[in-house]
Amino acid sequence: MALVTAGVGLDVLGIGYDTLPPETREAVVAAPLGPNFKRRILHAFPAGLAHRPRSPSAT
Repeated sequence: MALVTAGVGLDVLGIGYDTLPPETREAVVAAPLGPNFKRRILHAFPAGLAHRPRSPSAT
């Protein structure tokens, strides 16, 4: 669980970004997000919380 939390923190919020080696940061930033990423990610968050409507994260 800690690894998933750290991954989300880095990916979504940028937490720990400055601790990555510069070549790693450059490779990640340069990587393509894939087709329709924005639409897919906007669907993924509410879909992932649909089964937990009372969760603080669902608001």
